[in-house]
Amino acid sequence: MAKNNKAFLDTGMRDLLHVFGNPEPPQVITQIPFDHDDRHYRKLCSLDPGYDENPVDGIDFLDYSLDLKYQELQPDLFLYAFPLCLNFWRNDLINGSSYGGAVDEFLGAMAKHNGFHTLLNENQYA
Repeated sequence: MAKNNKAFLDTGMRDLLHVFGNPEPPQVITQIPFDHDDRHYRKLCSLDPGYDENPVDGIDFLDYSLDLKYQELQPDLFLYAFPLCLNFWRNDLINGSSYGGAVDEFLGAMAKHNGFHTLLNENQYA
């Protein structure tokens, strides 16, 4: 079903995507995954943010969090996946999950990169 025919499941995610310019997934992924397995990139890029309920799987969130923490980042992949990660973290705070370790890795990546200040514009960082 086309995006235009579906309602956003979450206004918070809609607003977050708007701030990030409603990013499209990158056409080519050049980022090297921490665990040398890029399946989570393909899965993240196949999601329909804002329309899929709980779109990010916990294992994919963990894998991408490790990439954020330890790998050189591909900017367009980051701008597409980061709102998904923020939404996963938000849902974990609200609902809890069994992926606390993944959230810890994500927060560690945020701390290591000073909140990714250098990859975000002023509106996105605010």
